[in-house]
Amino acid sequence: MTPPARRADTPSTAGVDIPAATPPALRQVALLAPAPAESAEVLRLLQTARKARGKRQSLSGLFAPAPEGKREDARQALQGALLRDLEEALFCDALARQLRERLDIRVTPESQTQAALAALRLTPAQAAQPEGARALCARLGCDAVLAPQVIRVSVREEKTRDLAFWVAVQMVGPRLSEDLAVRRAGTRSRRRSRREEPGLAAPSEIIAAGAASSGRALFRMGYARTRLNLADQAARQAAARAAHTLETGEAGPLMQPQDRIALAPVPAPPQADQLLFTPQGRRVLPGVVRGLPPDVSSRFTPDLLPLFGKAVIALEETRRAMTRLGLAPAALWAQEEQPEKARAQALGRQLGVDYLLLAHVTDIEMEAGTADPQAGHPAGPGGGRLAGSALESARPMARERVARAEAAGALVRVADGAVLWSDRAAESMTVRPEDSLTAGLSDRQVAEDAVHFALLELQRRFRRYRARFER
Repeated sequence: MTPPARRADTPSTAGVDIPAATPPALRQVALLAPAPAESAEVLRLLQTARKARGKRQSLSGLFAPAPEGKREDARQALQGALLRDLEEALFCDALARQLRERLDIRVTPESQTQAALAALRLTPAQAAQPEGARALCARLGCDAVLAPQVIRVSVREEKTRDLAFWVAVQMVGPRLSEDLAVRRAGTRSRRRSRREEPGLAAPSEIIAAGAASSGRALFRMGYARTRLNLADQAARQAAARAAHTLETGEAGPLMQPQDRIALAPVPAPPQADQLLFTPQGRRVLPGVVRGLPPDVSSRFTPDLLPLFGKAVIALEETRRAMTRLGLAPAALWAQEEQPEKARAQALGRQLGVDYLLLAHVTDIEMEAGTADPQAGHPAGPGGGRLAGSALESARPMARERVARAEAAGALVRVADGAVLWSDRAAESMTVRPEDSLTAGLSDRQVAEDAVHFALLELQRRFRRYRARFER
């Protein structure tokens, strides 16, 4: 169940320095990690991953062919049950490190936990139940039992190699509920100024997801990173997210294995005004930059991992659903930065998704002015307005031009219409007459580049929003 929010009449802890470390109520836990002795191959791969952490790939490794016998993870041997068992071991390894270093929780050594299970004649599944957990905690002197179990592992190998997995962490212990309440109250007081995502994870279980991706290797067959490397990175990301949820109660979006998301089309203004600076003063040329694409969906490609494949609705399907509902892309926005929640929910339900990610370009502007008034280039309209063609031909060599574009984005949860994320990005593209590589670009091309940069920055902001659930 969801922990209740703090009532308004509850005494505030604002201004009190509550440490991020675990309160005394939860000092030590038993982590029911899989026994490495059960699989020599999993143990070998786990040790290999530990040694590889922190090592940078050498430049020669990007060009040299992979050694025989190690090509493409031993011809895709790392898959199925072996990949699942390895991912579970990697996650337990990473979670133990997060508990010790980030939350200051001691983790009972695995050998002691296994010995206690044998003495009590308990299986890991029985130890994850309330009665078994109490017996195990009493024998080990710990306060709670954490039992991770991988739910699903997915791998896609197309243009990129993508690996994603989901894990459920059962948490059982006599002091666990009390400790979580104290910790989360302190965390919320420290983060009062930051907007929290509605809804907290259930205290008896945490579901976390991790993912990693790799492009193709340079000048050789295969991918730049092995499945083992991606599995280790995904496990460390999931462990960081699980620790964040344990500490704060926050659970980020796109974390459930059944989650689905759709991206809406990204509209943009088809024309832009230009502010022209001349020796005679400033002049506004309305709509002088024409022919801009009204749809720039191809420019907005945010990272949605761990969701991929059928979990991400194709843009064509979203367009068909909008046609059935009679919705234009602009109709999904109530204001420049505020989505129209009811329409976004209607579209999300039509598509059968849990989240709808929106973006649109709100404004495009151009400025142009003489880069060097003494250079002898035409400076502007002079005594009258230059013809459009003459003005366009004079610009590339005579004027410094700047295009600015602004874009806004939002993530809407379809179930209740909550806007989990919204942000705005503004970027510019500058072209100077002396730059031979860009001076020949038309105003339309300069404006399109500015739009592209603004959408890239919006993608970075969305990635930073999701990264906060790992800290």
